[in-house]
Parts: sequence; structure tokens; C-alpha cells
Amino acid sequence: MANRDNVTFDGNPVQLSGRDLDPGDRPDDFRLVRDLPEVINWGNQQQGQVHIITSALSVDTPVCAHQFEAFNERASDLGDDIEVWYVSRDLPFALQRYAEEHDIDDIEFFSDYRFGEFGENFGVHVDDFNLLARSTFVIDGNGEVIYQEILSEIADEPDYDAAIEAARDAASS
Repeated sequence: MANRDNVTFDGNPVQLSGRDLDPGDRPDDFRLVRDLPEVINWGNQQQGQVHIITSALSVDTPVCAHQFEAFNERASDLGDDIEVWYVSRDLPFALQRYAEEHDIDDIEFFSDYRFGEFGENFGVHVDDFNLLARSTFVIDGNGEVIYQEILSEIADEPDYDAAIEAARDAASS
């Protein structure tokens, strides 16, 4: 888990901006684009469900693509009480194309390109690129962050198992 002030991309320091969202905090409301013109609002989505929300630079990079696929593979075993969201600043068309080409159908995918509220709300906006850092958050059914991982090296993969375990623990309590 990284300190937001010590994140790198290919070993070079990058600057993240936004809110310091820590375990126990509740994310502010934010909007994401699912498909044009469909916009979802976080405040309308919670409804007691556990969410794993993972972010990445772009689905058109190898590590981000693998992250998309790896969470999709694991999501099929999670049940209806845990929902996985993949968020990037890719255009919705690129996310949809990739999902169709790679049979991504067990997770939801969203774009933060239009509003930028997710990146700012979760403190993972990479100022240097106007993209999102690689991160994973688990939000429990009460809307509180119970797990947070912001990768210290953006090119590294998240700890899939730790996020899944946190989500399962939250869903069973």
C-alpha cells in the first residue's frame, strides 16, 4: 500500500491529487459514465451492497488489461452481495470494446473521463497524465471504506486476493 506522496510510474515520481480517503471514511458522491449517455451516481448505487472498486490508467495497457480480466475472473465466484467495478479514464467506447472482445461480463466498468469525480474523491487522480492511479478500494454495505490499496508503482498489479478477502468478510458480517 502506497503513501499517495510516494507513487511512481516506471520508477518516476508522479503527483496524485484529491481527497485522502482512508479506511473508515465514506466516499463523497461521484458520477461515472457507463455508456453514452448513461451516467451513474454513487449515491444511488450503494443499497447495502459491498463494492470492490478498482482503478487503472487505461485498458489499452497490458497490466491494466490484465487487472480488468483478473477481477472479472474472480467476480464470478463472489455472489450477488459483492459487486466489482473497474474504473479508468478511458472513453466508454474503449471499455465496451475491450469487454466485448475479452468476454468481460462479471464486473461493471465505468469511465471517469467526463467528470473526474472518482479520481478526485478517492485521491487517485494522476496530475501528470490526467489519468487514474492503480488502486483498489472495498466499500462495505454501510458505505465505508474497509480496504484501500494505492499501488506505490503504477505499473504493478493490485493484491486481488486481499481485496476479495476484505469484500467477503464485509459481506458475511
